[in-house]
Amino acid sequence: MNASNRAAIFTVLQKVAKKQFPVVKPPTTRSLLEHVMYACCLQNSQFDQADEAIARIQRSFFDWNEVRVTTAAELADVMGCLNEPMQAANRLKKTLNSVFEAHYSFDIDFLKKENLGKAIEILDKGRGVTPFVISYVAQSALGGHQIAIDEAMIELMYLIGAIDSRESADFRVPGLERAIPKSQGIEFFSTVHQLAVSHFSSPFKPEIRKIILSIEPEAKDRFIKRASPTSRTEPKKTTKRSDAEKLPKSGAGKAEAKSKVTKKRASAEPPTSKRKPGRPKKTVAAAAAKSPTKQLKRKKPR
Repeated sequence: MNASNRAAIFTVLQKVAKKQFPVVKPPTTRSLLEHVMYACCLQNSQFDQADEAIARIQRSFFDWNEVRVTTAAELADVMGCLNEPMQAANRLKKTLNSVFEAHYSFDIDFLKKENLGKAIEILDKGRGVTPFVISYVAQSALGGHQIAIDEAMIELMYLIGAIDSRESADFRVPGLERAIPKSQGIEFFSTVHQLAVSHFSSPFKPEIRKIILSIEPEAKDRFIKRASPTSRTEPKKTTKRSDAEKLPKSGAGKAEAKSKVTKKRASAEPPTSKRKPGRPKKTVAAAAAKSPTKQLKRKKPR
């Protein structure tokens, strides 16, 4: 797809998303670390969900160091309001560990004084810091022009035909920052992100599908289909009939079948060894007891 066609799709997307969802501007009072933590929660979730998750963390833990040393499972329970609480908990914990190991502190506001490229390079070295987190922090806290892309956004871009399957697999949206002016970056991201997450969390919701179809009618062919319930037929219960039950009930056939059954059973039974009736077989011990040699050995010398 050429750049002009892609830019036209982005324009329609922004226009429709702005009508349906409010513009959300990031607070200016947050520290840089708080922007990073917020982005860890916002990935694939709505703004109000991320707000609630951060508020729960601040109520449940004393400081960021306590959050760092807690388990991911416990942290995920606190952030259960998110669409993917366990993934968000892992991102948040890994990021906090990386910041602490690199700076022995959670104060990273000094990065605001660095140029954008240097600050992004330092942030990108941390474990758990995803491209979505980097782009969100660059736009909301560092004054850069980067539009955050997560799985929800990639899915939406593919539905409306802005990217193809190969670009979706590579997790990229070519020409997005060039098509959207920096002055409209926050507006575009916040409104489109809400639409993308709405579909990501409820892909079969009619209202959301209607909005996406108003952007690109051919998206109906790309929507995921509901799994049709498979027909479950119980296997027929068959009881194994005995040989006697298989016999005819009357007539000459009954006698003939009965003789066949008797022969069949006789051939199936293992052969048994038959001994001729007579004197019992002598055992070795008994024979040895009557042996004259043995008797001589048992006699005492005079």
